[in-house]
Amino acid sequence: GPKLDMERRITASKRFNEIIDKIRSDDKTKSLFLGPSMSELQSLSDSGTIVAINVSSIRSDALIVTRDRTWHYRLQDLHQADVLQQAQKYLETLEQDTSIGRKKTNKSLHSIFKWLWDAIVGPTLSELGIVGKAQEWPRIWWIPIGLMSIFPIHAAGDHSGKTDRNVLDRVISSYATTIRSLSHSQ
Repeated sequence: GPKLDMERRITASKRFNEIIDKIRSDDKTKSLFLGPSMSELQSLSDSGTIVAINVSSIRSDALIVTRDRTWHYRLQDLHQADVLQQAQKYLETLEQDTSIGRKKTNKSLHSIFKWLWDAIVGPTLSELGIVGKAQEWPRIWWIPIGLMSIFPIHAAGDHSGKTDRNVLDRVISSYATTIRSLSHSQ
């Protein structure tokens, strides 16, 4: 009955907590529950700068990790309401795309790519001192958090051919789902 079911849940919960405590107390496994240390983070950036993009109702930031330092850069023009609106627009554009309506699809995508540049990528690259075309393109590991993960950040910018204000002309983009996944892949 319900009483026996509740007892099983309590027992399972206690057992679960015991297992977690055991994992956390073992030197070999305790790091599973910890984020990477600052030195681990910076060693991950040996293969490129890491940029985690986080949006909240309070503020939006890029967490930037380079070999030399780690810092938060406030993305003042990135607002949660805009992200929701652009995400909806992006998904609808992809859903409604047809070969006949391709011109409309392209127009919509261009405006989304421009928004990504203006609100996120342009300011972040400027903060990193990456302006204009480079001789050797630096690698950026983009880690979009939450809803940001649906957007093609590598496509951000103006692709009219009249400017180099786009990701493709400035950096080599790679993605990781989390900083932890980046450390596992390396």
